[in-house]
Amino acid sequence: MAVMEIVLADYAFVIGLENYILDGLHKVQFAENDGQAVANALRELGFIVDTILLSKDATKTTIEYRLRELFALKSDDRLLFYYAGHGWAIPGHTILTCADSNRRDLDGTGIRLSWIMERLEESDCSRAMFFLDACHSGAVDLKSDRDVVDEMDEKEIETFFAEAEHKVCFAACKFSQKSISTPMLKHGVWTHQLLRALRGEERKALSKGKYLTARSLQDFLATTVPIAAKAARSDQPKQTPVMYGSLTSDFEVADLTALLSAKAAASAVNPSYKSAV
Repeated sequence: MAVMEIVLADYAFVIGLENYILDGLHKVQFAENDGQAVANALRELGFIVDTILLSKDATKTTIEYRLRELFALKSDDRLLFYYAGHGWAIPGHTILTCADSNRRDLDGTGIRLSWIMERLEESDCSRAMFFLDACHSGAVDLKSDRDVVDEMDEKEIETFFAEAEHKVCFAACKFSQKSISTPMLKHGVWTHQLLRALRGEERKALSKGKYLTARSLQDFLATTVPIAAKAARSDQPKQTPVMYGSLTSDFEVADLTALLSAKAAASAVNPSYKSAV
């Protein structure tokens, strides 16, 4: 009798929440661009983009249902969760808004990050990466940046990822700062730099010239994002990306070997001039 081969894979769950259904939650500039571009970049790296929800499709019911389905992953499968949109905080909890979130009851109509973490802990999936472009403190109302009305609860995230050896979380900025977007890039500044790393456009983001690891990615983001944010919005305070996780060994985000080889082959066939005299 033939033995069925178990194929392990990398799965991605992507949310880009730009437009909200109800009044009271303002548009998040370029969040759909961010979500779509991240999904495309991950597919190029071999990820199975199991779910991509943009704006009105990212309702609370849909997000929770699709996450429950996805958490049937096998133990060696990997999950990458990306979110661009508004965040909210109540004491002890960080809440990610949904397309149908109500400004008057964000706890009841949003999704607690702790709920996602609990579902992940209950699953067999032991390796996960979170990318959150939803950090902004001190907003009176939720405007066009990736806002939170009060500081998202950093302790909650620190505690979970410190105890999870093979799980890591990247946040667009410190929880007392703003994550900004700009028409010049048509992306959030942090996500734009993340995309450059995922696409292999910046070798300084790679370890050994081909691996995107948690440390190499965070070092790259920590260096480039503050500069890019300052260039995009000189009136804004510093934006400092943050990574959470207990890394006993470097965590591999992606292997870019195949992608870089394909780019090199294409370049050899169709060389481009870098300068002309």
